Amino acid sequence: MTNISFTLQPVTHADFADIARISSDSFATDRHTMMKSHTAGRNPYNHKDASLGALSYYMSIPEKLQLIKAVDRNSGKILGSVIWGFHGFSKENVPNLTGKELDRAGSEQNVLSDTHTGEVATTNNTVESKATETSEGASKADTTRQSLPLDYAEPEKDDPIERLMAITDADMRRWQDTFMARGSKCMFIVGLSVDPAFRGHGVGTALMRWGTAIADTNSVFCWLHSSESAFKFYQKEGFEVVGTLEVDLDEFAPGPPDKDLGDGKWGLYVFRYMKRLPIRKT
Repeated sequence: MTNISFTLQPVTHADFADIARISSDSFATDRHTMMKSHTAGRNPYNHKDASLGALSYYMSIPEKLQLIKAVDRNSGKILGSVIWGFHGFSKENVPNLTGKELDRAGSEQNVLSDTHTGEVATTNNTVESKATETSEGASKADTTRQSLPLDYAEPEKDDPIERLMAITDADMRRWQDTFMARGSKCMFIVGLSVDPAFRGHGVGTALMRWGTAIADTNSVFCWLHSSESAFKFYQKEGFEVVGTLEVDLDEFAPGPPDKDLGDGKWGLYVFRYMKRLPIRKT
């Protein structure tokens, strides 16, 4: 495998189209996303458009979210990106990344001073999460396994995709209340995606460790909401599953799979909430 030399840099508005495309490509084989995008649905989900719509908002709150991209040093091509969130940090303590190149340890570098080469052959898909902060909730996440969120209420909608989104949104709010209680301090991943053509070169690892190094320095935990295929990557980076949401996709599917999924069904999909404790430096 040919090593790729790349740098980590702040995302700019000009990058949005490429980042949305990479995120969409990362979800191309994700069963949950494929089912929501089924053309038989009333309003088929478009992951690329959804990503484009969210990026402008994410960029508007740098005191809460930092967007980082991995860029091939030779071609200038974006290889992947991550959105790291900061909860409970003062504005002064959130990294100011404007016009700077970064290293994977989370510190600032002079432009063109940092090089990465592929060292970890792992793959990673985008992880969906939300950046809203909550004011109440538990201070510690207990390991749970459930089919429906505790606060789930059946929406008055006849669109099965909207009903599914109501379930997943309610579950996300519950976990946000758990992880980001009043007075807590943590970091979280809103999304991490690597161009499928450049997986296995350490891109996802570098994007991940940029943030976890900051978390370790500040002695705070990190959390995320993992897609089906990404959780093993996160486990390798020190995250542990603390809760799950299991969804029978066939109960909400507007039609059968367009692609052969073995038995012609969408099947059971498991969302995983994961937490990483800080590593103390000796």
